[in-house]
Amino acid sequence: MKRSKPSIAVIYPISVPWMAECLRGIKRHADEVGGWNIITTPPSLQSTAEEVMTLASVKRWKCDGVIAMLASQAEERAASRLAIPVVNLAGWCAPYKGCVPRVNANHQEIGRMAADHFLTSGLLNVAYYGFEGVWYSEERSLGVERRAKELHLSFSRFLHPLRHAHAPAWHQVSKPLATWLRRLPKPVGILAVHDYRARVILSLCEQLGFRVPEEVAVLGIDNDPIICEYSSPTLSSVSRDPVAYGVAAAQQLECLLNKKTMVQHTILISPGGVVQRQSTQRLYSGDPIIRQVADYLGQHSPSRMNVQSVAKHLKVSRRTLELHFREHLHMTPGCYLQTFRITRAKALLLQRDVYQTISEIAFTSGFGSVPAFRVAFLSHTGKTPSAFRRMQ
Repeated sequence: MKRSKPSIAVIYPISVPWMAECLRGIKRHADEVGGWNIITTPPSLQSTAEEVMTLASVKRWKCDGVIAMLASQAEERAASRLAIPVVNLAGWCAPYKGCVPRVNANHQEIGRMAADHFLTSGLLNVAYYGFEGVWYSEERSLGVERRAKELHLSFSRFLHPLRHAHAPAWHQVSKPLATWLRRLPKPVGILAVHDYRARVILSLCEQLGFRVPEEVAVLGIDNDPIICEYSSPTLSSVSRDPVAYGVAAAQQLECLLNKKTMVQHTILISPGGVVQRQSTQRLYSGDPIIRQVADYLGQHSPSRMNVQSVAKHLKVSRRTLELHFREHLHMTPGCYLQTFRITRAKALLLQRDVYQTISEIAFTSGFGSVPAFRVAFLSHTGKTPSAFRRMQ
């Protein structure tokens, strides 16, 4: 008799923008191992009087395993008492002894990536806006702070106590946030705990008269297209790579279903990279040589452009370029040019109105060949250009 497919419940009691792509990753792995019956109910069903799946209801659903967002230790303890395996996707509280297996973003790496993004734009002041007492928020803050210290950047943070962050009187909540924003040295790059809070910073900057991105560069997390594309200016964001998130969760659950030894109890997924839009699209540097390089790159096609040709155009030596970039941006002109090309390639890969092939994008972005483009893109983002386009 043919064995029936396992029934897997995916429970997410709050609407998170990356969950659809995470489900895609879960299904991708499930298809590779013969298929699962994936059962899920989006939280939006609550408004239609439909029953929404919860941890308490999985017994009635007769599931073989669960992938869930468990927001507290109490929920994790309840999950551990179930007779079926459970994998947790949430990061509200820190991993602890006895918790169910977890798959989570590498939150500190997200923070470090944001600090690097700000530095390559020439920003020497960085800040973080998030929640107090929430593990994933504090990890992201720690990542920015540690990287800023390594790069000799100034750092500031503003953490809302969670009980105040969602208070009904938002205008009162924004007063201390506005005071903090006014006191930050400008120009400054601010990483927000997620895209919605980055949108709050954009609105507050407009109210206070701070120009984005000229005075304040704003970066969110999750790359939610509804928030990012419809903000004004459009919002740059760190993608947490939700498809990889889902694949890893499904792999963990498969190990539990088949009673295999897991590689590790908690798996951290590296972020997919910064998707740059208007809110950080600027070079911040008072150095005239670097400004000239940025202006030159912005006005000319990077095709066949190299450090030597840039130096020749500016009528300076290559050594002079090296000294200025190392002193002010802590990187070589070659690294800066490569980052510029990758950023341009990302923008072309994200275009929906004009489709270009990978080879066309490689040439337009200034790479001599498609293999060289793939190697450079993979090194910077951890993905091939084709995989990056599919993910977005």
